[in-house]
Amino acid sequence: MLKKISTITFFLFINSVAVADEVWHQSQIAKIYPYGDGRFVIAFKENSDSCTSSSNPKYHYVKVGENGVTAEGIDKMFSAALTAATTGKQLQIVYDTSTPKCYINRLVINY
Repeated sequence: MLKKISTITFFLFINSVAVADEVWHQSQIAKIYPYGDGRFVIAFKENSDSCTSSSNPKYHYVKVGENGVTAEGIDKMFSAALTAATTGKQLQIVYDTSTPKCYINRLVINY
């Protein structure tokens, strides 16, 4: 019985550690910084207090394999981010606060 309780407690602990906190942020884009490997960074005109990135403005990364982003998804996200930047619209993102990379997993252009 004690082994069962220990096992259940262990799995509950692992699940609570593995779940990242998601935060919403909305602002106009200051810059988009693409890398040669396909990932890109979005920096906003207004920083999010919850992102622990040390850069100024704070960098929010989009990368395949991080925070649920797929190869198909990253292309759509890059296109949407460019559209928001070129039209001057605000971009709303959801990102993971568990690392200073602040990995984005979805975004919305606010018209």
